[in-house]
Amino acid sequence: MQFELSETQQLLKSSARKFLQTECPIAEVRRLMETPTANDTALWRQISAQGWTGILFPEEHDGMGLGLVETAAAMEEMGRALLPGPYLSTVLMAGVLVDAAGNEDQKRHWLAPICRGEAKATVAILEEDASWSMREYKTRADGHLLSGRKLFVSDAEEAAFLLILASLDGQPAIVAVDRQAKGLLVEAMPAL
Repeated sequence: MQFELSETQQLLKSSARKFLQTECPIAEVRRLMETPTANDTALWRQISAQGWTGILFPEEHDGMGLGLVETAAAMEEMGRALLPGPYLSTVLMAGVLVDAAGNEDQKRHWLAPICRGEAKATVAILEEDASWSMREYKTRADGHLLSGRKLFVSDAEEAAFLLILASLDGQPAIVAVDRQAKGLLVEAMPAL
């Protein structure tokens, strides 16, 4: 059993380190952390151009078709550089959820734009009463109406869409909601 990175994986890791040293120095990270969203659109475009938003996903959805080891190799370098922005919420939360639970049309509509870096997304899980249990979701989906409140939704202000875990006819469901949908309210929760 081999526990070392392959040549391709090492190349990905090395190129990620070089890219992040150049494009994401600590002074820039500190500057971005002082902004309301800790996000830089130009940096996000560059990350997408590197293919990092699609590392984990199939080529038919504009991903790279690689795997978890390659993703982990790139993320190790992102962690080293303290990369700001919605990578975790967009790729590892929303992207993985769409890839695992979505049908082909949903993957074309939601996952492909993530892979291309055209859409940022997030997942709304935690209920207002701090319950994580899917059986206790108070957020309800009824036809085209979604009602409820979620807390601590990472990068919601930057997301093009949110995947909201809700109850539909008493069963857990994932509802994709466009960030601009009528009635959707995103409020910042100040950190202490």
